[in-house]
Amino acid sequence: MSGSEAAIVFSAAALSIAGVAFAMLAASMARRVTNIVGMAGGIVILAVAVILPWFERVAVDDAGRDRRFAEAVVTVRGLPNPALPSLCPAYGAFAEPLVRDRLCRHGPYAFAADFSRLPGALTDARRRLRSAFIAPLNETQTRLADLRLQQREGLGDLLVLSNAIEATEAELQPFVNRYVLDGPEGTGPTPPV
Repeated sequence: MSGSEAAIVFSAAALSIAGVAFAMLAASMARRVTNIVGMAGGIVILAVAVILPWFERVAVDDAGRDRRFAEAVVTVRGLPNPALPSLCPAYGAFAEPLVRDRLCRHGPYAFAADFSRLPGALTDARRRLRSAFIAPLNETQTRLADLRLQQREGLGDLLVLSNAIEATEAELQPFVNRYVLDGPEGTGPTPPV
């Protein structure tokens, strides 16, 4: 064997030894990284297990802080249908042409109308409108009375009941003030402006 052949064999042996050493080093490093990642994962799982019971308080309060995500306390339902279409045939002839054309479209118009009293369609719409606004007010006041009774008798969590009463009153009062529903019978709701 000549010197160059011996150098080649020696180089090949050195490279194979270096490759084996590198493979062993890589395997050792992979084990260390795997151990570190496994340890970090275990720490995360432990941290979640320790912190998770604290979230129970949040899960119970699904309405959010200050009941921001709670259902609306006051909801107006049962508003009357528009009264204008039923008024056009009887009173459309007395409107200015531009107003009549825009609001009443086309149709037969009566040329005699009773202006001494409010039309029945408007009286009915006004009555139904007032009922639609008063009904949620009465329902909310009944709910407040029930909550106060529960609070007086100690039924349920007093803090939760107190917060519910406060939130209901906070939502009810602007509704009453906005539509002037606390006046004498026959007043309110005022027209929205």
